Amino acid sequence: MAETSPRTSEFSRVATKVLDRVNASNALSGDPKFKKYTQQVDKCLATFDSIHEWADFIAFLTKLLKTLQSFMQFKEIPQKLWVGKRLAQCMNPALPTGVHQRALDVYSHILAVIGPEGLKRDLQIWSPGLFPFLTYSATSVRPALLNIYDTHYLALKSGLHPITKAFILALLPGLEEENGEFFDKVMNILDRLSETVTQAFFLQNLWLVLLTAPTARGTAVAYLSRRFPKLKDQADVTSIVGRDVGLMVRAFAASLEDDDNLVRRGILELLTQSFKLDSQPFKQTHADDQQTLMKAASGVVLRKDLSLSRRLYSWLLGTAESSEEQIKYLRQHGLELLRDTLRVEMSASSSGVPDPRPYKIFISLLDKWEIGLPLTEVLIIDSVNAVQSHLKHEPLLSDGDLIMTASELYKVIEPIALWKPLFASSMAELLREQTGTGAMQTISFVLRVFKSHDEETLRVHLPLIFTALCDLLDIILAGDSQRVRSDPVVLEAIHLLEAILPHLSSGVLTRPLEIRTESEQETPVQASPLMRAMTLYKVQTQIPLESLHQSKANAIPLAVSFESLVRISLACAKHPAPGQVLFANARESLLGVLSILMELVGRLDDRHQVEGELIWAPIQWLIALEDVLHEDSTFEVVDKAISTFVKVSSSQFIRPRLVIDHRRAISKMVLVLLAFLRPQWVPYHVRAVQLVWALEASARHGHVEAAIAASILDHDGRPQLAAIDAFGVLWRLTDDSLLPGFHFKTPMMIVLDSLRSNDPNHRRVGETWMRCCLKSYLRVLDPLLFDLVDPDIIRASSVTTFNGRDTRGYTYQRPIDERRIQHLLETLLSVVKFGGQGFSRVVRTTLLQNSSSSSLSVRAREASVAHDGSMYMDVLIEVLLRFVLSEPKKTGTSSVPIANIQVQSSALDLLQAVVTKGDVDPLTLDNVEAAIIGKLYVSVHSERMELQNKLLHVLHSVILASTGNDPAKPEHNSRFDRTQTGGAFAGEAGEHLLNSPISSKVNPLLVQTLVDGISKATNRPVLQHWVDFILMTIPRFQQSANNLIFPLSDATCRQLRVGLEDLVRTYADSQATANIRSFTTDSDLIALFNALERLVLLGLTKSENGSTEDDTASVQEKVAVESGGLLGLVSNVFSSDSASVQEEHLVRPSLKSAGTFEIVDLLAASAQTVVHMLCESISYRITPAGERSRRMAINPNLPDTTIFSFLEEYIGRLEGPIAVQVWSRYVALTKEISSNVYLYKRQVYPALRCFVCLSEKVAQTTAAEDRRTRKEMQDNFTKLADTCVLIAGRSFDQGNWIRRGPKDVGGLGERSTTPIPRSELEARLVTLWGAAKTPVVQSDAALNEKADGASIPAEDSQRSLSGPDLIDQINEFLGAKLLPNLRRLLADSDKVLALCNNIVYYIVAPSMKTKSRTLDVERPIMDIMAEMVKIPVALKAWRAPISEAFTDTRFFNANPASSPRWRLLVKTLMESDKTVIAELIGKITAAPSANIFANREYEMLLRSLNLRRLSYALFAGERNQYLGQLPAIQEKLVDLLRNPTLAPVVLSEVYLCMRVLLCRLSPHNMNSFWPVILTEMFRVFEQCIGSPPADGSEDLMVILAACKFLDLVLVLQTEEFQTHQWMFVTDTVDAVYRPEAWIPEAVMDQLAEIVVDLPDLREHSEHGDNVMVGAALVSSVMERAGSGLTNGTSPSTSTLRRPLLSSIRSIDSIKDLVPFFSHVSLFSYESVYSSAVTAVGSSIGGPLVGSGAVDWEAVEKGLIEEMFEGR
Repeated sequence: MAETSPRTSEFSRVATKVLDRVNASNALSGDPKFKKYTQQVDKCLATFDSIHEWADFIAFLTKLLKTLQSFMQFKEIPQKLWVGKRLAQCMNPALPTGVHQRALDVYSHILAVIGPEGLKRDLQIWSPGLFPFLTYSATSVRPALLNIYDTHYLALKSGLHPITKAFILALLPGLEEENGEFFDKVMNILDRLSETVTQAFFLQNLWLVLLTAPTARGTAVAYLSRRFPKLKDQADVTSIVGRDVGLMVRAFAASLEDDDNLVRRGILELLTQSFKLDSQPFKQTHADDQQTLMKAASGVVLRKDLSLSRRLYSWLLGTAESSEEQIKYLRQHGLELLRDTLRVEMSASSSGVPDPRPYKIFISLLDKWEIGLPLTEVLIIDSVNAVQSHLKHEPLLSDGDLIMTASELYKVIEPIALWKPLFASSMAELLREQTGTGAMQTISFVLRVFKSHDEETLRVHLPLIFTALCDLLDIILAGDSQRVRSDPVVLEAIHLLEAILPHLSSGVLTRPLEIRTESEQETPVQASPLMRAMTLYKVQTQIPLESLHQSKANAIPLAVSFESLVRISLACAKHPAPGQVLFANARESLLGVLSILMELVGRLDDRHQVEGELIWAPIQWLIALEDVLHEDSTFEVVDKAISTFVKVSSSQFIRPRLVIDHRRAISKMVLVLLAFLRPQWVPYHVRAVQLVWALEASARHGHVEAAIAASILDHDGRPQLAAIDAFGVLWRLTDDSLLPGFHFKTPMMIVLDSLRSNDPNHRRVGETWMRCCLKSYLRVLDPLLFDLVDPDIIRASSVTTFNGRDTRGYTYQRPIDERRIQHLLETLLSVVKFGGQGFSRVVRTTLLQNSSSSSLSVRAREASVAHDGSMYMDVLIEVLLRFVLSEPKKTGTSSVPIANIQVQSSALDLLQAVVTKGDVDPLTLDNVEAAIIGKLYVSVHSERMELQNKLLHVLHSVILASTGNDPAKPEHNSRFDRTQTGGAFAGEAGEHLLNSPISSKVNPLLVQTLVDGISKATNRPVLQHWVDFILMTIPRFQQSANNLIFPLSDATCRQLRVGLEDLVRTYADSQATANIRSFTTDSDLIALFNALERLVLLGLTKSENGSTEDDTASVQEKVAVESGGLLGLVSNVFSSDSASVQEEHLVRPSLKSAGTFEIVDLLAASAQTVVHMLCESISYRITPAGERSRRMAINPNLPDTTIFSFLEEYIGRLEGPIAVQVWSRYVALTKEISSNVYLYKRQVYPALRCFVCLSEKVAQTTAAEDRRTRKEMQDNFTKLADTCVLIAGRSFDQGNWIRRGPKDVGGLGERSTTPIPRSELEARLVTLWGAAKTPVVQSDAALNEKADGASIPAEDSQRSLSGPDLIDQINEFLGAKLLPNLRRLLADSDKVLALCNNIVYYIVAPSMKTKSRTLDVERPIMDIMAEMVKIPVALKAWRAPISEAFTDTRFFNANPASSPRWRLLVKTLMESDKTVIAELIGKITAAPSANIFANREYEMLLRSLNLRRLSYALFAGERNQYLGQLPAIQEKLVDLLRNPTLAPVVLSEVYLCMRVLLCRLSPHNMNSFWPVILTEMFRVFEQCIGSPPADGSEDLMVILAACKFLDLVLVLQTEEFQTHQWMFVTDTVDAVYRPEAWIPEAVMDQLAEIVVDLPDLREHSEHGDNVMVGAALVSSVMERAGSGLTNGTSPSTSTLRRPLLSSIRSIDSIKDLVPFFSHVSLFSYESVYSSAVTAVGSSIGGPLVGSGAVDWEAVEKGLIEEMFEGR
């Protein structure tokens, strides 16, 4: 006979066992007595359904016992599955003790009848009621129960092997009371159990109990404390503790994390007695297991329990008495493990958040110095590095618990323990004894993150490390200066010095180091800082180090460091070649060194000084570092170098001092800085300007000004355009208080000279400089005025008398520099001409005493040109008048110096420009007028004609400014605004001047001066100027015409008579032989005639008061005509300057980077203005064309929807008080729209959005309490909201404004053979045209209307308002914005309910009444309902549609993604009415239909649907929310399970409901349900074993549902199921380490062996999909379960337990579940094994293995996907 394979033999053993169980009942089925026996038992079992009280239980049990005793001849119990179920139900802890006692009697009788073999065969039937009972049994019944255990179960011998873990769990509650009467009895049973199944197997199951049953840990530890053997130095302990030592370690670790201190204390006792660190068993344990145990054990110090800490210390330090021996023991056996454990835990993170637990453990262990000292030496650096690594990846953790805990650790450790290894490692990195820069980065991190206040650290360690590192860098670079270019370690060291320096106080830096070391007698007295640090920190090196410091016994840290850093900076500044740029590494190093030098120098003051001189050469150092100052250098280097020069040179405490105040050094620095002021270096402009001023403050001899001036002019004296631009940047970025005009006067004058340059390019540069860089005219005016009021210009008052008239003037007392004064005046004139009105406005409105230069105000007062309250305008005019009226002392010659005439000429030009451009006050104008008239009078009588022309020009301008506009130039208005003249033309202006009184006073000397000016023969060459002046000026004095016109007319007549007489005399004597003298010319006569004619006209106009308008017009016309004659050639001579007025150019911040709303706020006066403007714009656009005003809208192509969008965003940015201010204006617009919603349909929705946004703001203010405001808010909101609801519900007449689809529009979406007329087509298109698209065809009327600017634009880029889009937007708005704020906007509950009713009626209900196969409601509708259920008063509105949807047969056909939205709605529905859940429960077993034609299949489907509704209702609730309904639910489910004809589809839903109950109820609430569940599951699987279902059978869905339930129970690992899971899976180590000739007792393992060898009857062509299902299941199982744990391998890496079958929806063959049957036991074991590691150290007092390692998200996702089929 052929040998049978092991697989076949194993299958045979399993099959034989199953068949024996089946045949035991079938063998007696033919016996008539056994049939009677069965009938009696059935009859007795039937009475259980009629039990109503506990006495009925006793009666039932008594009757059952009598029945059983009546048939003692049979060793088999009929209907044993149901008998076992009822007995288990009778063991319910809620029943009285008498019931329990009677049930135990029945158990005893049954077990005695069936014997050990029968019990072994039917363990799954009789054990579920007995094993959990000891936990809650009364004292009176415990003897009977223990007797059953002792008598019947221990007799099973090897049959106890599969139930060992469950049996241990059943017995352990008996050890709760150490002095109890049953303690010894239970201990005896456990001992016998251990002997029966072997000690190793027993302990392995005890480890599993410690892992999975937290409530049993105390009793398990009590047993172990008495029975656990001491593990000596055996080579192999597996024979004692089991094959998997890691299981024991995990059990210890899980117990050490228990909340019960007694459990932790007991485990620690076991460790100190039987599992010591130096024991051989511990050393043979896997390294990962050792870390797991150490992680859990070290965590007990966080409990702050002295008893726990003492036992932990004993385990770590051993049993030695002396501290030295304890430390030695720790270093040899446990220190490395403890360090590695904490280091790994410090580096790990959970969900991206590091755990502060290891740092807290570290801090707690420091309390025991025997542990803390050696642990600090090996772990402190790793702990700091771990914190640094976490912050590097997660910068937001800087304020979390991690940093707080690490900071606490930093405070409690000894400083030398931290700084000793850090300095040693840093020194090794610099000496290249180790690679990297980790140590120095760690020091920087410690200083940056941990705020140290320790005195020892601040006074000893940091100063010493700082000076030692400076010394070491000095030594290294002195030997190899090339390292600074390429070695990043040098750069990191310099950065470290920068980090240390801020932590050193000035007192520490300027006092000698006071360090006492243990080996100071070995240290030389003259030791350098480096040697002292090496001695203190016990650092040794093989590299010889010779310090460059000479005598440093008591060296001051600042002095030593300064000298070293100076030499280091020289090494860093060495160029690779002349003129080249520094290497990047050298550059960064130089920057760092210079920063440190500046900081060191800044620490010196009067209280902190360095005695004596430092060893350094300042001049050589300056010259060497100047080489880095060139245009190719980076600005950082230039900045740092110049800043360092300035800082060091300004310090009085550095000796010898650094001097930079000489031309060569300053020039080089300034030129480099000017180069960085060019346009391409904008980011550096501000800092470069600051450096220029720093140099200016350091230099005392004007070197900076000279350097700038030299850079502006080239060798030929021509300005350099680029240099002027750079100087402009300097000027613009300089503050007024620094007085740039005084400090940089020379370059300023050079730039101002370019304004008068003949070169257009140079003049353009000057104008550009003025326009862009000037910043303020006062900057230029102050230095010029300062020089013009020079105290060296000494004047004395003088009086000149002609014809008895005295005129005032001045006389220079000593010579002045006329050329300099003229240059200043001409420069100032160019500025005035450029500045125009802007300049005049500044000087007119600015007080002199507000000048940035106080010396200017003082000098002006001393010169008597200013007083308190003087404006710049007053001072300027006074200064100019003095120059005009001043004459040099008379010398021997009678001629006037030409230089003074030039000065006076320039002053007059400037005076005229000032008077013409500016609005001079009347008093000043009177003074100017008097002075000019006096000067003219003197000029006429002193026969000086050089200045008369300019004096007349100035006088004309003064009179013009005093009296008003020039008739000839109405556009030039000096005192009156253009609006006062109404923009009149020349004729209108002349008419105005002729008819209106302008001036009523005339200077007394004016008439005489004018008469003398035209009468003096010596003044004849300038007669034309005087005549022109008279003609242009006299009309300004109409009220004083008699005082002017008649004297002038008389003088003119006399001059005409003299001229005519001269002509007569000349031509009368025609026979004269000599030359005839005559000065009369025809031009003089013509001029005089014209003057006379004009004067006569003016006189007549003044005398004829009754002249008509026609006469005036004719006179004016005549004047205008005459102005075109000879006199017209000079009519514009006295007009104001024709140059265009230049406005002041202000520097405003750039708006390109600012947002739109910031621009609006900048331009608009207030928010009210903005909102009013926007509302007006909207109102204009929405008003019909025929009703609009003639005013055109700005940008008419902009649609109103865009404006609404902008308005909404703008309102959203307003604050509450501002929103109240704009409320009334927007409410007016809202009322306009809501008054005719049919006309303004398109505007209702955007108006509502804006209104809600504004109402939110107003509701947050006290204005909402106002009754009127509240009423306006409610009324307008209600109208707009109701209208939008109607729009979204398509209840308006949609044909004329909402775009429909082709099917909705009659005629357009269909093919028609009849062409549509063009007019009809146009009408339809216009009707359909919304705001989203421009119509393809427009009518002529529409085109004309658009041409008139009256059409509404079609395209809206912000928001599409076409029909479907608009409806979607309204729905989204309702759910996202309106409903969440509804209770704030509507205080009236009735209005709230009315609005919600409308929303439900028009929007929600139609969307839920679709005719599709699935109930996929759109997301906006779901959002609306989600918000509506939060409104209490809206209950009546939303309850009906949600109830209808939930009871809709298509509800569960929806996509699983919709479940979260439905979950809230269903939960709220159940909470709103408690009867709803009761109705659901009642529908489970109630008759589903009264229809006599309804078949059974339909009824079952309907019942299953009701069950699923109940499941989802329970799932939607909170945990234990429906605990009160559990009895009713349990009763209905039991009734369903009792029905033998229940359809598989309903039974599968029962299992689904029970899975939901497991997730929504606490595990202990399911205790009374387990007997029913276990019996039903065992029945299903037993039938499957005995008779596997055929492929495609309906029973497959029941088996799959039962497997999913079992899968979930195993994932949850509830303690209540621990005593039962052996029935279904192998819960011992046999799941991994299967013994020889092993026959599985667990149902799943038996199914695996039975089903795997069943033939696959499915045809290949038909089960391709099923093969895929099986493959997917195998992949899922293998992925989660792994390949098994064998030979001590690590468990699977999965940290969260997930169901294996969550992705399987259906199966077609039982063979599809073979992978599950085969691997579920292994998966259960592995999940417990791996989750134990996850739970260790997770949190103190947090969730343990039972629940903490469950992936609840995956569990709930699987339930949702199973309930919502998505079909």
